Amino acid sequence: MSAVTVKVALIYVLGFGSCFSTAGAQSLLSPILDDLEVTLYSDLQLRELNDRTPFNKGNTVFDLSKSTQFANLNAYYKLNNLVADINVVEYGSGFELQNPEIQMRQLYKYFLIDYKFNIGFGKKMFYWGSGYFRNPAAFVNFKRDPTNPADRLKEYTGKPFIHIGYFFPESNIDLVYIPEITLNLKQFEYTATELVFRYYRFFKDLDLSLLLKYNNKKHNAAGGSMAYTLQDDLVLHFEGALQHGYKKQIHHSIVSGESDTVYQSYPYDRVQSEHLIPKLLAGFNFTTQSGFNIIGEYYYNGLGLSYSDWNDLLTHLEYLNSSKSDRFGKGAVTNNIKWSALSLNDRKHYLLLRFQRSFSAIDANLVTLSNIVDASTFLRLQAGTKIVGPLRGEVQIERFAGAPKTDFGSIFYKWNAHLTLTFKL
Repeated sequence: MSAVTVKVALIYVLGFGSCFSTAGAQSLLSPILDDLEVTLYSDLQLRELNDRTPFNKGNTVFDLSKSTQFANLNAYYKLNNLVADINVVEYGSGFELQNPEIQMRQLYKYFLIDYKFNIGFGKKMFYWGSGYFRNPAAFVNFKRDPTNPADRLKEYTGKPFIHIGYFFPESNIDLVYIPEITLNLKQFEYTATELVFRYYRFFKDLDLSLLLKYNNKKHNAAGGSMAYTLQDDLVLHFEGALQHGYKKQIHHSIVSGESDTVYQSYPYDRVQSEHLIPKLLAGFNFTTQSGFNIIGEYYYNGLGLSYSDWNDLLTHLEYLNSSKSDRFGKGAVTNNIKWSALSLNDRKHYLLLRFQRSFSAIDANLVTLSNIVDASTFLRLQAGTKIVGPLRGEVQIERFAGAPKTDFGSIFYKWNAHLTLTFKL
């Protein structure tokens, strides 16, 4: 089967080709198919459960599978400033796949008014900022998992937007409007309006961005990012943001200090403050003469749980996991543990190191993400190579290391192993 025939088949899967024969569709859609990139991802994940975590002691609270499957057929089309990026995804528990879902990752169009001015709208994933692990000042960026910043299986989706950009010889300004929309069969409602302004300037060895964010229902923020090239193989980067106040849901055991309680309803208090909240990232990107690329980053999240906050939550969990809570019934205790688990991975200080190297036909990288306060660590070793033609294979091993009451040591898994095949046309 040719690559063009496979692309035509994808159009049938998405429901756009039912009125044509395969041969007719191939002829009619040939100009489109030339700019269409199709990739099939198949990922099998094998896990070892962590029976020591206080959030799922003995694996009796959450019913977790030791193996999952994920399949994604991604179609990416780009022509004349029009981008369409669509997923057909299928998730499975154990070794059984469920019904596929169609997801629109991106769909947007830019219009060039002249060589200095453009306007775009649609749904897009922005990649602003200089950081690898986090981008605290890139207010328009899509949300991503810190353990998967590279989006290796093309799972993330963008945001609806309207973007106006104006270019100067060595700088540019951007204004991005991002609506937060509630959309279902009975309702179409704008729940919030967000405007982000960016000024970008390029100097000889320095990229500099200054940003402002306005949100009519949330707190406003200002930030900046920079990347400074010290020499060809070493770049320093920094991002920082200050948010004016916050509204955040915090577990009641942290707010009140009451640990010996089994709550009968959702135990999170909405806490509000007008203090300035900082988020900071500082790092480097260094490439050695032998070809090793090393990224190091420190990240501070001013909204994360402090050491004492985390201990208050763990004290509450100790009570829930003890016989003292038995009188409230297993169902109520289980609900309370699940509610507590919503505070996982919400801490203040993190350090990331990534080592990447290509060995002949094999690309390999090692990532460590550590909580600086309790020394718990997430480790990921990844290696991939071309198998034959457009078929590529990849192995990824993940380890969550630390004592049961630490940040990464309290995750539900000890080990994850990913076996991934990628077929790209």
